Amino acid sequence: MILFVIFNAATKTMSRFILENSPLAIVLGQVSFSFAPEFNSCGDVLRMAFKNIGLPIVARQQSTHFEHVSPQSPPRVENQTIWMFTNPEKSSGVSIGPKHLAFVKSDYSSFPEFSEWVGQVTRIVEEKFPGTYFCNVGLRYVNAFSAEAIPSNFLVDSVRGISSEGIDTDHVHHKYEFWCTTKRGVLISRCNLVHGGKVPAGLEFAANMYPARFLFESKDHVYLVDIFENSNPLDPQRLLCENEVLGFFVDQHDSIETAFLNTLSTEGKEHFGWKQHS
Repeated sequence: MILFVIFNAATKTMSRFILENSPLAIVLGQVSFSFAPEFNSCGDVLRMAFKNIGLPIVARQQSTHFEHVSPQSPPRVENQTIWMFTNPEKSSGVSIGPKHLAFVKSDYSSFPEFSEWVGQVTRIVEEKFPGTYFCNVGLRYVNAFSAEAIPSNFLVDSVRGISSEGIDTDHVHHKYEFWCTTKRGVLISRCNLVHGGKVPAGLEFAANMYPARFLFESKDHVYLVDIFENSNPLDPQRLLCENEVLGFFVDQHDSIETAFLNTLSTEGKEHFGWKQHS
């Protein structure tokens, strides 16, 4: 059972709903930096602090970033070290490098629990590397469920795609995308019909943390409901701190969960065990 809590930042009140049979597979949050080279060598500085909050497994990878400043000049080359800290179960993880601080949860239980954990991580980074500024924030929720029918009766008509009825085929794909501006940035919702065994695109290091139970078998058709919001570029940039990051995540979570409910039909809400609490 997953309890989602949506905070109203203006009134400090909250409404609750429960999904007893939630299709939520993984949640990702990311804070982006213009360039913070000090994080290339942050592994030793952060290792013990992250170990103390349940992230003892450390790995790193090298990458090269090319930035084209102008057509007349050669690209600027930046060598980057990306550090990854995870728990032994690979259900919680943090990725950090000169361009980002990312949070990953595949054992998500509630937004307050996720926020508390994000706050822990952010406070550690803020303490060890004070004076870091960020330029963008994003939050992403990936849902997956096996298709009981094509198109699925669990989804509203506008995202279901056309029926393959009457066509001699057993190979069906579908992609629907919606986007809108929000007070913080841009919200995008994608509903894809894919074959089982496919890890959603764009997970990067979090692909290894994607729960196997949400991959299903390759012969199955699987619906992915992938919803995320990115903030507008921040000018001026914001100083990295817990309240600043969570301020964005609260608003983005509100938009994402509303968009998710908007994709579910009445039958879908019943199937996933949606219950509204006052």
